[in-house]
Amino acid sequence: LRCSFHISILSISMARNGITIYEFERCPMSRRVLHAHSGNTALKDALSSLLMTELMHPSEEVYLISSRLGNTPLIDNRLDSYSDLFPRINQRWIYLSDILFALKSKGSSVHVICDPMLPQTQSIIAELYEKIEIRRVYGHVQEGLFTNRMFVEGALQFSDQGVYISGDNVSIVSEPAEIQDQFH
Repeated sequence: LRCSFHISILSISMARNGITIYEFERCPMSRRVLHAHSGNTALKDALSSLLMTELMHPSEEVYLISSRLGNTPLIDNRLDSYSDLFPRINQRWIYLSDILFALKSKGSSVHVICDPMLPQTQSIIAELYEKIEIRRVYGHVQEGLFTNRMFVEGALQFSDQGVYISGDNVSIVSEPAEIQDQFH
């Protein structure tokens, strides 16, 4: 079994004579499929976690491809829990555009590919204009979020109200060989 990264897990045992800390590594699943019946909350939570991981260890390249693209509220920040990663944000929600700006400021080359002529896309285009590379999508394309470490693909739809599984399922992949295939 090959993994793209390892997660260190700390297990703490309390004993009468002190605390013992055990550290072990676990290999995460290299592919996870979220089905439409799983609910959109599971998708939002998975995307939020993946994007926060990207912010801590930014990829060289980040591609967001979606013909219809809204400025999706992704992370609930009402307790200012993410002020270290987003020092300039002082609002309840952290939006997709905030995350894309933060990735760019941390050195990622961020590319958004969408249809800027659609009314639902124009609000995020106004946010991103002249700050992030925006390309126009032509025809039907494979929609998703692609980085050097993972990709999320499938019936994925970002709107100003949230992120949705608009078809059967969405796949989250972290297998290095599959990621390389996506970039070639």
